[in-house]
Amino acid sequence: MRSRLPRMLWGLCLLLAVTGAGQAAVFQTTLDNGLTVLIEENHANPVVAVEVFVRTGSIYEQEYLGSGISHFFEHIIHGGATSTRSEAESSRILEAIGNNSNAYTTVDHTAYYINTTTEHWRTAVELLADWMLHSSIMPEEFEREKGVVQRELEQGLDNPEQMLAQIAMETRFQVHPARYPVIGYKELVQKVTRDDLVRYYQRMYSPNNMVVVVVGDVQTPEVLAHIRETFGQGERRPLPAISLPEEPPQLGKRAVVKEMAVSQATMSLSFRTVALTHPHLYPLDILAYILANGDSSRLVRRIQEEQQLVYSIQAASYTPAYAEGAMIVSAALAPEQVPAAEAAILQELYRLREELVSPEELAKAKKQKLAEYVFERQTVEQQAHGLGLDMLSTYDPNFSEVYVRNIQQVTAEDIREVARLYLREATLVQAVVRPKSDIPSALAPPPVAQREPVIKKVLANGMTLLLKRNPALPIVAMQAYFKGGVRVETPDTNGLSQLTASLLLKGTTSHSAEEIAAMFDTRGATVIAESGNNSFFVNATCLREDFDDLFQVYADIILHPSFPDDELAHMRRLLLAALERQNDDWRTEIEKLWRQLFFTVSPYRLSPEGTAETLQRLQRQDVVAFYQRYVVPGNMVLAIVGDIDPAHIVTTVEKTFNTFLPRPVTFPEVLAEPLPTQVRRQVRQTQKQVAAIYIGFPGTTLTNLADRYPLYILDGIVSGLDLPGGWLHNALRGQQLVYVVHAFSWLGLESGYFGIYAATQPDKVPTVVDMILQNMEKAKAGQISDAELDNTKQMALVTARLHRQANDQMASDMALNELYGLGYDFSDHEAEQIAKVTKADVQRVAQMYLHHPAIVITTPSP
Repeated sequence: MRSRLPRMLWGLCLLLAVTGAGQAAVFQTTLDNGLTVLIEENHANPVVAVEVFVRTGSIYEQEYLGSGISHFFEHIIHGGATSTRSEAESSRILEAIGNNSNAYTTVDHTAYYINTTTEHWRTAVELLADWMLHSSIMPEEFEREKGVVQRELEQGLDNPEQMLAQIAMETRFQVHPARYPVIGYKELVQKVTRDDLVRYYQRMYSPNNMVVVVVGDVQTPEVLAHIRETFGQGERRPLPAISLPEEPPQLGKRAVVKEMAVSQATMSLSFRTVALTHPHLYPLDILAYILANGDSSRLVRRIQEEQQLVYSIQAASYTPAYAEGAMIVSAALAPEQVPAAEAAILQELYRLREELVSPEELAKAKKQKLAEYVFERQTVEQQAHGLGLDMLSTYDPNFSEVYVRNIQQVTAEDIREVARLYLREATLVQAVVRPKSDIPSALAPPPVAQREPVIKKVLANGMTLLLKRNPALPIVAMQAYFKGGVRVETPDTNGLSQLTASLLLKGTTSHSAEEIAAMFDTRGATVIAESGNNSFFVNATCLREDFDDLFQVYADIILHPSFPDDELAHMRRLLLAALERQNDDWRTEIEKLWRQLFFTVSPYRLSPEGTAETLQRLQRQDVVAFYQRYVVPGNMVLAIVGDIDPAHIVTTVEKTFNTFLPRPVTFPEVLAEPLPTQVRRQVRQTQKQVAAIYIGFPGTTLTNLADRYPLYILDGIVSGLDLPGGWLHNALRGQQLVYVVHAFSWLGLESGYFGIYAATQPDKVPTVVDMILQNMEKAKAGQISDAELDNTKQMALVTARLHRQANDQMASDMALNELYGLGYDFSDHEAEQIAKVTKADVQRVAQMYLHHPAIVITTPSP
């Protein structure tokens, strides 16, 4: 009992701190036109979030139910033309204030937001008010966005997780309009006209149907006055009296199965529960966390780890304001495991009707909920979003504070009571998405001979082309990679690779940046250009029917960039702003500090984003010289994967790139990073509440296979791979010492490092550092069980497969492996490399690399 007391007291103190003490009061008022206004001052940073919530979503569409008209209109109104300014003018203004803006639509509301700095908050309010009150719904915007919405809908039909959620909702709700998808049904979306949108806009986009939230470095009287000047111009209008039907009782288990072109199954099991304002909300939410929040939770430990019936498993208590919710358990699994997994999951759930959860489980779930609340209030946009959702759902902007307090009152008996009331088979809905009967399971792959082969062709100019046909979906990914990145930069040119890559999309000799963006956007396609540590790339994804047209634009981006001076100036400003934001995130901040401490001569001490000094200094001639040096055929690998005709693609690529003349490419000499001879430690104070720790050791290269895979398995043993787990997570999270902890093996063409990062409370830093280092000593001593090794190797195999499912994942994997000299088929042999790893190998690399760490700690200022 004595050992638990400090943690309990800290939790109580934190609860009091985050639910009142020292917190600015939320100002709430209603304008004469019915507009609800919420303002919260937060002067910690010179930033402001402005968000508008409209009580309109898929359940309020009346005669348009199932058409997705709320979502359709969101596409039109966000950034669209108004009676006072054009779409282009809105775009220019947005870019001038940071261009941090977006919108989304849900079942019961639509939201629009702009995040910006203090000096621009008035402009953000003006833009949002203009969009909400004066939308013009131009015919050309309507036609363009109708196509975009339909493409988005079509792509969603191929997403197994989206389809699982949709068929579950359609099965759970037979009468309530929550059964209709937010994005709508294709045949109904196609019937929506511009006149429909105009009618819907006039009906629902009235000030008395909106909530405006402003949070940040502002003065409340000034904000209120400006909202009156802008949003106050809108006229109150009668709102439709929408009565949502009550869902009739469910009298027995319901089951639904959908077959899709997938390799694995996904399943959800859900039980009808309560709506948001019911007092059983709190024990149900705690119950969901006990079930599946973290690797030590019941379902993860027993169903995923011990019985290995699923690849992953989650639980959530879904309690909306508009209808009764559900307790949902969802899992990804092999199709043949569905019956066994269902039985095992239900057995675990039904145990809760008789057994009380342990005090440790209850305390852990409460602490997780409390931490979640704190983490979700770190930024002004998170605070604004939370206030708006609370107001929409409960008409109380401070509901989250009430929620956190009530969560702390939940008892084990409360959890058993809700389990008895709601975990009943009579209200169970089972939904399953599984492979079509003629598509084999991921656990029983077809013979290699039946797989589509990769075609490699080196063009006459020296450019390497990789092709792989994947006809499962009508999607094509095209990815061009070049060696570059920070590995070819110096402190004087740091950021040049990223600047060049970013400018590739900003105009060619025949297309402007605006035209390039429109060509991809109107087809629902994507194109990005980025730079990293060892390479830079131009990647695009489109539907099969659009490939021929878009490939010509894609090739034009690579072959004929114009690097306009005005776009260079604009991009420099955006990159400088991004640099300023880097330290807003604790992990980005501490990783940058750590790399500067650890690497002394390696180019990896540099950041891909560059520095303010270099970005200010770099000019167009620097960009052109970089492009001419590295964008050459012999330094390029182009991978195209998807529903393609390989012969047609070869002809198209050869014809399109026939003017891409070969040039020699040379790379600067890279100095080898000397091995450290002593422990290095740096502590820096920050304004953040969280204390962060970053510990790193010498590492290896991508091509050193003898050490690469043992280090990868070591990573999995000590902290899990994609998902948290292993020694560090179980020990530190189990004792509630950290919010997050994770290890990783960072690889490059030059030697990388083995790193561990953690976030904790300031007073826990010494303990966390000591425990991390103790676990590294444990690895060096070879204290690894057979089960730990076998489970981690299996996890590594599953992770590798999951990372190479989509066309773009396959394309990048093939291209990078080929570019780095490993061969495009390198990953096909990864299972063999993983299988060969022994405990002795893991201990050997631990002893070889885990010495003389560099340790960086950031902690709040006193």
